[in-house]
Amino acid sequence: MRLNQMYLNRGYHDAMILQYKDTLLSQGFNVALEKKIRFAESVFIADLFASNNEETRMYEFKLVGNGKMPNTKQKETIRRFKEIAAAINAKPFVVYVNPPEKKDIEIEGLEEGLCAHIKTESNLPLILEELSPKAEVISVDVRRVNNVSISSNYIIVTGDATIYLRLQPGDDADALESFPMSFKAEYVPNDGKLSFLKIQEYSVDTSGW
Repeated sequence: MRLNQMYLNRGYHDAMILQYKDTLLSQGFNVALEKKIRFAESVFIADLFASNNEETRMYEFKLVGNGKMPNTKQKETIRRFKEIAAAINAKPFVVYVNPPEKKDIEIEGLEEGLCAHIKTESNLPLILEELSPKAEVISVDVRRVNNVSISSNYIIVTGDATIYLRLQPGDDADALESFPMSFKAEYVPNDGKLSFLKIQEYSVDTSGW
């Protein structure tokens, strides 16, 4: 199951609060999370409350990103937050948390190129031969492209994939084994298009087999 972006964003929000907490503690502040503050017959919860002998601070953390600015509700919360901070003689700090945007990179022909290259090698990698000297590569499924380096002469693509093997000839599709692999592949421009050239290096993890 892939982690939903909403939960990833929440994780960045909470991690930022914990990072500020640790930083403030190292600076000698007393720190409280989700501090309840009574104000004007209501209760306001500050994400982070810090104090020492010289000053008191209140922190409010807001998720932003994807070109979005704080919405009306967030703006009202921030206005009230600053009002309460002023009333209790605390310094208000609003921290905007901007999680990195998810980027999907798809490269045409990558899976086919990886699979074809491995199949045409004179020998399987030793780690696969140890599983079965008759192992047959069936397919490669790219799970993630981690980096693309572009020069005038070539393009280097690194990423993670799953390799599917038939360990014994005659095994049916249900008998396929799969293993995680990492790869570094090279493309070259050809008539305005990218042509898969070779796998510079790859490794297969069979430790879970």
